[in-house]
Amino acid sequence: MLFNHAGVEVERLTFHTLSGALYAKRAGDGVWMDFPRNDPVAVEPIEPILSALGLEAYDDFQYSITNQKLLVLLGDSGEVAGLQPDFDVLHSAENTLGWRGVIATEEGTGEYDFVSRYFAPWMGIDEDPVTRARTGLGGWGRR
Repeated sequence: MLFNHAGVEVERLTFHTLSGALYAKRAGDGVWMDFPRNDPVAVEPIEPILSALGLEAYDDFQYSITNQKLLVLLGDSGEVAGLQPDFDVLHSAENTLGWRGVIATEEGTGEYDFVSRYFAPWMGIDEDPVTRARTGLGGWGRR
């Protein structure tokens, strides 16, 4: 970590990213990071997106204009891990909102708060490998 191993002595660091400035500061023995909020709003479901993901049912469908991501909330535990997207259909969906990616997510079980996978064929990445890293079951948010 920069504060402990690289000898950085300032209390707060600024990282300039494509998403804008991100801040990290010392917090006791750890680090406090300030990430921007990208609150989504409910939108009408986009049938080609649902079809490409192989979904007939979902709990919510939202879009964040600030980060240009669609969010599909699923209800059944394990459904995210079982998705087998058709990336050709996903990529060819008429992009009516200007999205750059789709997040499929569900509430986690056991030690995880949520499970998610991220698809962005419009950006040249069918699926973010990080969201498939854990034995192929998707991204994980630890409790």
